[in-house]
Amino acid sequence: MVKNFAIGSSLAATLMLLATSASAHHSALGYDFTKIESASGTLKEMLWSAPHSTLIFEIKAADGHFEELPLGGSAPGKFVQEGFKPRDFKVGEKFDLTWHPAINGKLGGIVASIKFPDGRVFRDAEFDKLVNEADKHFKSDTPATGN
Repeated sequence: MVKNFAIGSSLAATLMLLATSASAHHSALGYDFTKIESASGTLKEMLWSAPHSTLIFEIKAADGHFEELPLGGSAPGKFVQEGFKPRDFKVGEKFDLTWHPAINGKLGGIVASIKFPDGRVFRDAEFDKLVNEADKHFKSDTPATGN
């Protein structure tokens, strides 16, 4: 009986850990998908990594000083699927950006689009798709009638 309890507890803990990791990986809770911000920025760094890339741009603030804008991006496979390769992200080049801002008010967010110097545009629909699916789910739920 103790052995069954230990196995069951271990299994439950493992499942909880996996569920937490999965929800954290695809969580969009930290970003406001009802808003889009934009700026032109110079690419400072591109971390081409799975599960999601990170891009760091230098943008000019309203008061004229420069600040770093960190943006979460798609997985490398999504960039490749859309025709973009690591060599397309050249440090020092200027890009036009749109992003969904962080809800904590800090500068940063999730990429909505990146316009490259050659005119090509990458649109990151991965997180938008997740949010749209969640919206559909919540809108399809019918409120309890109390009957």
